[in-house]
Amino acid sequence: MEIVRSLGVSLNERKSADTKKIEWKSLLGGEKRILLKKLPEFFSKILPPERAEIVEKLWTVSKADTKSK
Repeated sequence: MEIVRSLGVSLNERKSADTKKIEWKSLLGGEKRILLKKLPEFFSKILPPERAEIVEKLWTVSKADTKSK
């Protein structure tokens, strides 16, 4: 959460009154674009090294896929 907030994205969570489950705010517009663009820089800080590398590769492929559509 600290990393997300450091990017200027206000990602908030709250507990549902009925189910007591954590509910997350949906990201839209500018905040979503910021997170999609800048989050990969932090994968190595928030994920184990071997997993960070895999996630970054998948993220790059997904991003390229979206641009071609």
